[in-house]
Amino acid sequence: MGNQKKVLDVGCGEGHQAADVGELGNQVTGIDCVDAPKREAVMRQYVKADLSKWLVPPAQRLEEREFDKILLMDIIEHLPDPAQVLRECGPLLSSKGQVILSLPNVADITVRLALLFGRWGFPRRIR
Repeated sequence: MGNQKKVLDVGCGEGHQAADVGELGNQVTGIDCVDAPKREAVMRQYVKADLSKWLVPPAQRLEEREFDKILLMDIIEHLPDPAQVLRECGPLLSSKGQVILSLPNVADITVRLALLFGRWGFPRRIR
């Protein structure tokens, strides 16, 4: 992830990941449909938006318009047109910027074992 980066956390939820990324010395901007994220204070800016209507409308309300990293962590599988959201990330990236995304893998053995015992969760830290 690095530090001293401008990071856009798309689908930031309550801001737990934004807090972790911010602890590394990064400036984090969050976008999600949550009214008031619990960890909003750790973000440089938070924009409430319906991402099913794509990324461009909320991106127009961002104070920062260029990011070193755009995070799409376990979010694109919930969107009606994930390819469109990925295309809309391009203009928001700095010249050496990166989109980092993840998809949940419920086939992983550790997830299967947790489900077998009635547990469902994600690791808190991303490094």
